[in-house]
Amino acid sequence: MTKVGLITVGQAPRSDVVPDMAAILGGDVLIVEAGALDGLTREQIAPLAPEGDDEILVTRLADGSSVFVGKTRMIPRIEAKIAALEDQGVALNVLLCTGEFPKLAARRPFLEPHQRPSRAGAPPASTRTWPLCLRTKRTTRRRCGARRTRCARVRPAWW
Repeated sequence: MTKVGLITVGQAPRSDVVPDMAAILGGDVLIVEAGALDGLTREQIAPLAPEGDDEILVTRLADGSSVFVGKTRMIPRIEAKIAALEDQGVALNVLLCTGEFPKLAARRPFLEPHQRPSRAGAPPASTRTWPLCLRTKRTTRRRCGARRTRCARVRPAWW
């Protein structure tokens, strides 16, 4: 069974997204969820709020509520989750955030939703990232918006 890590900027589990993805990926894929804010209280999250010209990320907490965090403050936390899931043996990590990030540290393949497919259908060797946008009943309008025609159900051949 292939292990795939799904990382959210907020807190796991993401019951609003992951069940749809699990259905698409099939029963032979074990999904391991992690959130960059897992285990933190609202008081502990407050210092991660954006300041100055830091990009604002809106993310979901485990209780279903939302918080605003600064992108630059979240990058180290996201990279820590990537490393932790790789240490747990995931074959691939997927970031559940449509915002653009600088290259994040990863030892294994890493998918970011904002990236566009290369013409050859494989990730550039320098980035090891793959484009991903899953169309489901819940995400077609809300998450993909006007770009929904570019979204596709993705199941890489190497799974």
